[in-house]
Amino acid sequence: MPVMPYEPRLRLTDLYGVPWNLSSPTCPVRLKTVKGIDGAEFELDTTTGVGQAGVSVVGRDDKESVIELEVWVGPVLPGNDALDLLRRWRKGLGRGWARDGKLMRLEALATGRFVEVRLAAKPETPLYSTMFHVGRCADAVKLMSDESWWRKKPFDKTFPSSQFGSIAVGNEGDESSWPWYRVTGPISNITIGMAGETVTLPASCNLTAGQTLEIDTDPDRWSVKHSASGDRTWKVGQRWRVKAPAENLQIPVTITGTGITSATSLRVVVPQLFHAAL
Repeated sequence: MPVMPYEPRLRLTDLYGVPWNLSSPTCPVRLKTVKGIDGAEFELDTTTGVGQAGVSVVGRDDKESVIELEVWVGPVLPGNDALDLLRRWRKGLGRGWARDGKLMRLEALATGRFVEVRLAAKPETPLYSTMFHVGRCADAVKLMSDESWWRKKPFDKTFPSSQFGSIAVGNEGDESSWPWYRVTGPISNITIGMAGETVTLPASCNLTAGQTLEIDTDPDRWSVKHSASGDRTWKVGQRWRVKAPAENLQIPVTITGTGITSATSLRVVVPQLFHAAL
């Protein structure tokens, strides 16, 4: 009877783009144990005062995701090829930095959720002699994602102007998230928003045919960029305050304006953020 893959089915794509299917019986590096895929640590911010029974919770501090993997490297035929496998595995993990602008990616194949990770600390020295003479050794590595959340392919859809009165988008994630928009002209006197909120854009954001306006509503990356007129961020005095609500597959999006034609369209991208891999 063939050996079947087991859960959690994890694939680590290293800094050189090599995919290690850690739960596959055909992969030369296989998962023994894993910790941390159930979510990042968090702390509650609290206040208290004289005579207060207990505390008041005023916020939550979500930490970075830390995933600890223990793997078997091998079994393969002993000798230099076995050592080469160990070297390739370790080299692909790097030393905490991205390579060519890319980090490693750890994916849960059952759900399609992933995190971008870096090596968080130097692992213990591997057993080179055991690998050479036996063709197998254990290895333990600690990976870190700068983010708290596991992601999934975002909701990404472009709506023609004929659908502007009935646009609905989805966020199946555990966390509310900031949407991204691209408006393609012609359109003037634009108002846009979701879940009942709208923001009126200034005349400097008006679009002629073929021009685009890209809007990132995330306060950490806040920007409004006009394809012809450049950065309009500083022109937009009012910001969006409503995120795409979590676990809602029918979030209404509103866009209005003048001078709309069949060439006008709206692209909406909604990140999907999850607490855990599964």
